[in-house]
Amino acid sequence: MMVLNFNIINLLQQINNEPVIMVLWSSFGMFLCFIALALVLKIIQKLGFGNYFGNTFYLLSATILFSCVLGSITQILLLLSDVSGLHMFFIWLAMFTTYCFFILFNKKMITKWLSTLVNANQVAKQ
Repeated sequence: MMVLNFNIINLLQQINNEPVIMVLWSSFGMFLCFIALALVLKIIQKLGFGNYFGNTFYLLSATILFSCVLGSITQILLLLSDVSGLHMFFIWLAMFTTYCFFILFNKKMITKWLSTLVNANQVAKQ
């Protein structure tokens, strides 16, 4: 049996020693997560379950993209300010958690706002 050798302490030490990892993760890692989530959404839609999970996936995708943009900006600023990698990790984690909870608790209002925005754009095009 093969065991995955993974230790969170080693990962945190590597992040602390090389804070540029957080800049790369917040920029490119979150974008790759968005692509993976989009693929999962396409598979779910092909299976016919898109109506059940569609809004949730769209809101989660928006959260990831929002975190990708703002997270990369803040992480670059923190890197240039010589903040330690561990602090950068916890700041990014707090930001992402805040975005997720905000989207989770305001899901209905955001969905309603987005639908009125899309309807207004369709009316303006006509």
